[in-house]
Amino acid sequence: MARVHVYAEAPARGPKFIEPSVVGWFDPDNAERFSEAREPDGTSVATRSRWEHECLYRTRKGRWVLEYEVNYQNGQDWHEFVTDERAEDWLLRNGHGKAAKKLFGPAQDERGSGRPEIGGAVHVRLGDLLVRVDAYVAGQLDGMSRAEAIRELVSLGLKSVGL
Repeated sequence: MARVHVYAEAPARGPKFIEPSVVGWFDPDNAERFSEAREPDGTSVATRSRWEHECLYRTRKGRWVLEYEVNYQNGQDWHEFVTDERAEDWLLRNGHGKAAKKLFGPAQDERGSGRPEIGGAVHVRLGDLLVRVDAYVAGQLDGMSRAEAIRELVSLGLKSVGL
């Protein structure tokens, strides 16, 4: 069993090396390992560097550990615990979509940025008024939508009764 220390923060760099605080440990031999994706030239997809690399471990108890490997003079490798959200994001960005789906379930669909909601939705059956609303929309030159036309017509009706 090879214990590996997990740190609270990255080691300090420079002439005054300070050992960061250890917050735990894990055994990489008993953990599931996920390698980073790399570009054809060896650049890490995770770090966008050819000298700094990452891999992700899932311990036997289900904790996530991110390993930073530094491949330059005086660089120090280190490990940190990460959240489930960060681990899922890392897996997806590094081509481990099947593992992410297995461990976290299907990815949630995100709504794209769209027009913000204007008040709450109101569902009304317009019956034969709908034909008249559509005729009003067709007569507008600015490409008004049906929803915009209904809001405008309701506003005009309220103004006519003093509200």
